[in-house]
Amino acid sequence: MTAQSALLPALTLLLSSTSEVRAGTPSSPVPVTPVTAAGRATEEDARILLEDARLLVAEKRLDDAIPKLERILERHPGSAGFTEAHWLLGTAYWRKGQPARAVAPLRSYIEALGRSEPALRARLLLARVNLELTQVSEALTLAQEVENAAAKATKNKKSARIDPALVQEARLLRARAWIARGRLDDAERSLDSVRSDLAARGDTSPLREEQMTLRLAIQLKRCDRYPPLTEKRPNWDEAQLADLYQRRGTCIAESLPLYRDLLALPAEPLNGHSREARAAFSAAYSAFHSSCRNPPAPPVEPGKKRTKAQLQAYLTERQQLLDRTCEIEFAKHLGLLAVLKESTPEKNRSELDELQNHAQSLRSSR
Repeated sequence: MTAQSALLPALTLLLSSTSEVRAGTPSSPVPVTPVTAAGRATEEDARILLEDARLLVAEKRLDDAIPKLERILERHPGSAGFTEAHWLLGTAYWRKGQPARAVAPLRSYIEALGRSEPALRARLLLARVNLELTQVSEALTLAQEVENAAAKATKNKKSARIDPALVQEARLLRARAWIARGRLDDAERSLDSVRSDLAARGDTSPLREEQMTLRLAIQLKRCDRYPPLTEKRPNWDEAQLADLYQRRGTCIAESLPLYRDLLALPAEPLNGHSREARAAFSAAYSAFHSSCRNPPAPPVEPGKKRTKAQLQAYLTERQQLLDRTCEIEFAKHLGLLAVLKESTPEKNRSELDELQNHAQSLRSSR
């Protein structure tokens, strides 16, 4: 009978390598690995898969990274990089535009690491995922957990301080959530706290760009109140109606200086926030155009009922008024965008080209 070599269990504490994909990587769970050739080969396979996946995620080759990460989770649950693989997989799915598939791995990562700083970073990413899935309450809860953890660490002198940038990002996410719920005043208060803190620390990080982008989104959202369509059949005369649409155009125009300041930031590139700001402007122009093409219905006057022909004549008159008013406003905006482009750094002028083209197409389609 051939003697078999005894299997001696060894408890080995393995620290995962530092990941540079959006967050620091924590210590992985402690595996109990048999010291055998097969065991070493399995651990080596997991290590190679993880290193390859890190590189692929960093290079944005997400379709290649995801199968490797899935393989680690399926075949190597006791490996040193098992926890990190959850973070990378959640990040990859989020970047790939599949937020629903990012939820489970990010939750597993958070559960494994509790209240550590890497887990707080994961909460912020999961909050962004939740917002994309319109799960606003969940996003608010996660952002609040990060702020609470930072406040607790500040009070406890023995605890390691939490990176202040995490707190600011949590507040930015809260602002996004409030915007999604239409609570613009609450969103502005969150942004005010971020702006004052960043200014005090002289912070020029992407957080400043995001704060400016969200403030711009709030300003544009406020322009939707012209005309106030929540009123039931308002009795506006022609002058009042024209004034309301002119106010809406002016409101959008007053947001352009903030857009200019965002495009003038020295960041290279602008971390997607310039595109987000352009999308907000495009949506504002589209909503304005839609409002211009749909005049308010006439008020209901007691004891007076319009015939079908009278109603059509009323709407035709109002449409002609709005056509003239909105034509002037869109022409004004195209001129302002042309001036804005001249003072915008070359690297960001393409953003204005896209916005100009969108505004011009809306103007032409009227």
